[in-house]
Amino acid sequence: DDLPIGPGIEWSITTDPVPADCTITASVLQCTEADLPAGGSFTVTVQSPTVGADGGVLDNTAVVMADNHPEREGPASVEVLVPVLEVVKTADPTSVPPGGEVTYTYAVTNTGGAPATNVTVEDSPVCAPIELVAGDDNGNGALDPGETWTFTCTQVITETIADVVFVTGEAGGRTFEDVDDAAVQVVAPEPPEPQPPAPTPEPPE
Repeated sequence: DDLPIGPGIEWSITTDPVPADCTITASVLQCTEADLPAGGSFTVTVQSPTVGADGGVLDNTAVVMADNHPEREGPASVEVLVPVLEVVKTADPTSVPPGGEVTYTYAVTNTGGAPATNVTVEDSPVCAPIELVAGDDNGNGALDPGETWTFTCTQVITETIADVVFVTGEAGGRTFEDVDDAAVQVVAPEPPEPQPPAPTPEPPE
């Protein structure tokens, strides 16, 4: 059996006791059972840790061979789940006078199948402090699958900008990220309309 390979994958035989005729060499499982009687069976179990870089589907096909029987194959697949981060950034209001105040809201959702830890939110140009105002209801410090964390930040702006937010999170030694932006327009106040000149008083008769 040519076992799947990848970063952090290290296969071991977990059948207890380990069959004496089964070995794993260079991610290849080989068992040399001498005879298998009619109606008999043979089982060996292997396992491996995974890391974030292994995200996706790992396919595997075992092959059984015998001197007096055609070759048989048995396929199996396993999906390594990873987090998928999505951030949506909004600005309120979207237009202000020079020196006006705007509040950004960042909604960070994990649409993947595994929790993300060490979630960070950074804005460019810099907006600080960025504060968590909702989410992590179970208090485990991880952005769980299907969970949304909401952050906010308020700043004064003097010119039209398109702020970009960068979100990162970690799982299994791998960093996952997403970006979004929101534009705010600085609108100068309109000058007052000119007033018509005051009428000239007529001289007395």
